[in-house]
Amino acid sequence: MDRTRHAGRVAFVTGAGSGIGQAIASRLAAEGCAVACTDLRHDRTDQTAERITAAGGSALASRGSRSRMTSRPPFPSCSATTHRTSPPQLVVDGGWLAR
Repeated sequence: MDRTRHAGRVAFVTGAGSGIGQAIASRLAAEGCAVACTDLRHDRTDQTAERITAAGGSALASRGSRSRMTSRPPFPSCSATTHRTSPPQLVVDGGWLAR
């Protein structure tokens, strides 16, 4: 794994609380990306962000949902916290609902 592949990039990952979304967020962070994690289950999102930072990555749990991504900036807290001048370069929709 190339730990600098995504260095300096910011990603917004929905569904990062579990499953594929969590795996994608973890992999992007392991490859140097700062990751804003979001999920409908905020407790799981917090856990994902904590695991990423404990492993030496840059992540935070973002409150919100992908349904609001078009009406406002998806995670102003991420750009303010991790990369103040950098908007997200990667947006991953790893979240979905099974009914």
